[in-house]
Amino acid sequence: MIAKADPNFAALEPAIKVTINVGSFHDLGVTHTGSRLNVIESTGGVIETIPGFEPAFKATYKFGGDWLAFDPSGEYARLNLQAVAHTDEGAVLSTNLSGIITMADDVKKIFMNAPDKATVPYGRSSGAWTFITSDPKLKVLEDSQFVGVGRLKVTEDGNLVVENNVSKVVKLDE
Repeated sequence: MIAKADPNFAALEPAIKVTINVGSFHDLGVTHTGSRLNVIESTGGVIETIPGFEPAFKATYKFGGDWLAFDPSGEYARLNLQAVAHTDEGAVLSTNLSGIITMADDVKKIFMNAPDKATVPYGRSSGAWTFITSDPKLKVLEDSQFVGVGRLKVTEDGNLVVENNVSKVVKLDE
């Protein structure tokens, strides 16, 4: 249940859409934490602000990966995505997502590469985003808090794409 708007709580301002193409999986096995760790390459993608959000930018992912740890219970997986993108204006932006995936049956089918795997809805994953850049126009991203919800999308050719809708945490208007 969502509580009635209270000005003493934060609100979310829709800000950024992230699309990351998933590449090879590197299974490190069960580590000292008891979790199974996979390092998953990203093979590109786009990070772009939605219309009306400032500072506006569009960037292409050049390098990245997700250190994805599957809990021993099999109920959750922990995201640790780190990636670098270049804006259309030439600025470099480092992005990090720290989050969690609920391992529902439809999500498990994707990670097991089941023949009947299909796109899952937004909300199976959520997390906190941080940004680092030296570009003065984008510096405000470093001084803000961002959260998002994601989904795993299976393309027509069977490839996997991660999509995230990211919002800025703001003071609730009174």
